Amino acid sequence: MTLEKRARPFIATVFLLFTLACGSISSLLEAPTPIAQLQLEVATTEVVSAPTLAPTETALPTNTPTPLPTNTPTPTATHTAVPTLAPTAAPDDLYLNATDIRFHPGPCQYEGDLLSVEAFVENWSGIDPELIEVALYTGAGEDRVYIDKTNISPFGIGGRMQATFYWTWEATNVSGDQTLTLVLDPDDQISADAGDADVANNTVTTTVSLQPAEMRPGNEANSEWERIETDCCTIYYTTNTAAARDIDILVPMIEDAVAHAENMLDTQLEEKIQINLLNRVLGHGGFAGGNTMSITYIDRQYSGGEFWRVIAHETSHILDRKINPRRPTMLTEGLAVYVAGGHFKEEPLTPRIAAVLADDNFISFNEAFINNFYDAQHEISYLEAGALVQYLIERNGSETFFRFLRTLSADGSDYDRIQDALRIQYQLSYAELEAEWTAWLADQPQNELWAADIRNTVAFYDTVRRYQRIYDQDAYFLTAWLPSIRQTIANDNVAEFTRHVATVETITLELMLVEAESALRRGEQDNSAEMIARVNRVLDATATDTPFTVDPFAISLYQVVQQIVDAGYEPQYFNATGVNEITIFAIAEWPTLTPIPVEIGSFGSWTLKTELSQNEAPRFVSCAS
Repeated sequence: MTLEKRARPFIATVFLLFTLACGSISSLLEAPTPIAQLQLEVATTEVVSAPTLAPTETALPTNTPTPLPTNTPTPTATHTAVPTLAPTAAPDDLYLNATDIRFHPGPCQYEGDLLSVEAFVENWSGIDPELIEVALYTGAGEDRVYIDKTNISPFGIGGRMQATFYWTWEATNVSGDQTLTLVLDPDDQISADAGDADVANNTVTTTVSLQPAEMRPGNEANSEWERIETDCCTIYYTTNTAAARDIDILVPMIEDAVAHAENMLDTQLEEKIQINLLNRVLGHGGFAGGNTMSITYIDRQYSGGEFWRVIAHETSHILDRKINPRRPTMLTEGLAVYVAGGHFKEEPLTPRIAAVLADDNFISFNEAFINNFYDAQHEISYLEAGALVQYLIERNGSETFFRFLRTLSADGSDYDRIQDALRIQYQLSYAELEAEWTAWLADQPQNELWAADIRNTVAFYDTVRRYQRIYDQDAYFLTAWLPSIRQTIANDNVAEFTRHVATVETITLELMLVEAESALRRGEQDNSAEMIARVNRVLDATATDTPFTVDPFAISLYQVVQQIVDAGYEPQYFNATGVNEITIFAIAEWPTLTPIPVEIGSFGSWTLKTELSQNEAPRFVSCAS
């Protein structure tokens, strides 16, 4: 996300014009205490601030907003309804389902793509995964042609069992509808008694529609991977992207964040880190594995997160393997949050986890939580883990804590390994540690604004993940599509980490998510909560023909986005730039941002202030509705 956008303000004017269901106007005008002020009021351990740029947007006027009209007209929007199918009994043996097959890159495929395939096998439990194979063919029936075969295996953070064919079919010199066939247990190794009673449900034939190569989205059609070498890192990014545009600013931020993590852990890199700047959201915006990290950097960064802090977090993961290569998940994530001075943003850990405890949302140190850390509520679990690391360091010093990490056994469950090391280094059981820590937290100063910020942070990221599960499943963090980035770059494959769902519907929802997170960062808790609620209202209505009509703000934004997209521009984010005016920043030619002023009338109508010239060959929106 551009650094300038991170500082953009958004006053209450726009919200006042579209808040028929969010309470009195006077309550919206009350400015909450900024987060920066809270950090001065609450005694916390010092955290390191990320470098920032001075904002370049025009300062907002302070005029009194136009009063909210009593009736806001509700336009209509078109939407393809999600079909409601009559329930049918699912097979009770091993089988394949046509709805459980995904193609990559997606959601569209084009002539010349190097395609990967995921196939989710149903009812595999109880059968040795090494016996479960899936074969892939082009064509159907007796004329089908063999491509590849693979076993099912765990995939992603969530460990979903599936057959994964990486870059298995090169769709060269073919276009239009292509038939593919997948066959489960092609060599008939699994008997009926072993769990495969009906071989008829082992074969699925599906169609891939390959669009002409010249229709490839513009931000990948003429792009390629480029590389920059620094003292700490090898940085890869693709041309015609926000990362390419801002690379001179990003490089010193990366170097600073990496150096900060090295200092915090008193551990130095032995070799350069490979940092890949991705042109689409995956998960929460950052992943690390081995000596490589992949970070989202785009303008419409709907998953939030400060760039500097994400780099510091992922660098911690790379470095702490040198402390203990088999560290438990809760401790490695907690250490990364502590090192970065917060999870997605700068945040004092103690008062925030104290607010979680006061709200009765504290997660007890039970076996299920510690052994299945990623299954817990994401933001609370990460905050709790980071605050615990800080507590242990402040309780007995960093030397004791890092000795605790180093002496963790390599064998056993995470729960057992931490328990044994706690007894050795701290002479504490889980129960004793939790009782001591929560009693100390209960005595900390309480501030309702921290509690509100935590509630909104949880609500925001729960909504992001909900959006991903409905509209962008390949981005969902537990099963995000993350093939080998090194091989992707070696193949000069730009589409894999650029192409993504981008319809008028998804762009509108992502703009709203971007603004919800920005309001949260500005400390505008009421505005953030209302925007999060608006997104959820639309998501609640996705099975209807007109989901955006459930909310006046959503439908107005949707219609303006439709006009902008029809003119060949892709909206990225919006700011309030005047009384009854917002400016939507959109791309006409990658990666240059074009400001598009939108006037908001006294009775709720949204109008483009200037007529857009038609962009003749945009090719921006993949699979546009």
